[in-house]
Amino acid sequence: MAKWRMEIPGWSPALLNQLMGCHYMKAAGMKRKDADVVARACLVYGVPKATGPRRVGLAITGRFRRLPDPDSPLKSCLDALSRAGAILDDDAGRCRWDVPTFARGPKATIITLEDIEG
Repeated sequence: MAKWRMEIPGWSPALLNQLMGCHYMKAAGMKRKDADVVARACLVYGVPKATGPRRVGLAITGRFRRLPDPDSPLKSCLDALSRAGAILDDDAGRCRWDVPTFARGPKATIITLEDIEG
């Protein structure tokens, strides 16, 4: 199975409570920014368009006062991966995800993608 690892320093996906707690146009702007960052990372790391289901892993570091909920970064990140073509869709039949991990440190995100059997 093919596997890719993208390390994106200085970026982390918008958290769900950030998206829900603001005007819908601001939320759309945050999601668009996330999609642009992920699309560039896919190009830099040579991630091909998905042809089948993939497993997604997220490891996020940052200067958190309180660690976010485990599912909080998934919405924006999975939507960004879908827009970039790195996953077919974020539904359960075409994408599996591991629980994201969080650590304190310099802001960065590591996204791992792995082809899995349908």
